[in-house]
Amino acid sequence: MFYRIAGFHFIIFSYLYVKTLNAVNSADEKALLAALKSEAAGHYRCIVSKNASQNKFINGWLKRAYS
Repeated sequence: MFYRIAGFHFIIFSYLYVKTLNAVNSADEKALLAALKSEAAGHYRCIVSKNASQNKFINGWLKRAYS
């Protein structure tokens, strides 16, 4: 199974699916959303750190990540 969360692709096998789903469902909603947004922003920052030519997109990406 493929899942897309905060711009990232995850492969979740059946035994992990239940644990993952339970963890998501038991997590504080606001804290989980903040963590996912932060991970997305970090991903975009990594792109820029590896390729400075992508810096022109960072403001839009971060706006998207934190919206």
